Amino acid sequence: MRTCDGGPSRVHRGDGFTVVELVVTLGVIGLLVALLLPAVQQAREAARRTTCENHLKQIAAALHAYHATYGSFPPGAVARAPLVPVPVCATGVTLPGADLWQEARSGEGWQGTSWMVLVLPLLDRGTMSRRWSFSKSVTGNRAVAEQDIPLFYCPSRRSRVVNPGIMFESWTRGGNDYGGCIGACNGFHNCGAHETWTIAFGRRPGGRCRGVFGVNSHTRLADVTDGASQTVLIGEVQRLDLGEDAT
Repeated sequence: MRTCDGGPSRVHRGDGFTVVELVVTLGVIGLLVALLLPAVQQAREAARRTTCENHLKQIAAALHAYHATYGSFPPGAVARAPLVPVPVCATGVTLPGADLWQEARSGEGWQGTSWMVLVLPLLDRGTMSRRWSFSKSVTGNRAVAEQDIPLFYCPSRRSRVVNPGIMFESWTRGGNDYGGCIGACNGFHNCGAHETWTIAFGRRPGGRCRGVFGVNSHTRLADVTDGASQTVLIGEVQRLDLGEDAT
């Protein structure tokens, strides 16, 4: 073929990718992403775990500061009602216990509060602490209690809490992922309802739990006869609601 001026015609190839080249390129990118994604996820989880550990260290430091100020660790929970006989699920065993859940929701003149409220001033939460009225229960302090405190959340665990209904009164805010060790006791059992009895049960029926935290307790370091370095003070709680995946 010749052009109008008599010269040979020229066919110009475009500079873009062909379909095959584009498919191959996308395939390579997808493979690289598949290889890198687990490493990225592991790095993110490692960062989350580091955050959780740092939170534990800060909370433990606040608890020791509380001990230095008041001569003992704060009680695990504060109850005004006396201990009452409690049937332990379907075991046929009855032991003295405190229904902290009921006390926390009872309004004026009750408590159901925990050690976390007492250490707020030592965690740079003085304003929140001053707003808390100890003449009222947890529900009576809902405006304060139903607030998220990032220090009380472990990112690794929090992402697995799929049902906020496991929180107090099914609140969606104001939770926590850390708990004080009560010792050889069942600190929270749930036989189909939120009974939340704190009782001595198991190998020490009716005996002392021997943990640092208990109902209306005032444990001193001198009471930790096994040695502070051998005793669990606080830790990340396990209780989750994972639906069919729960074990």
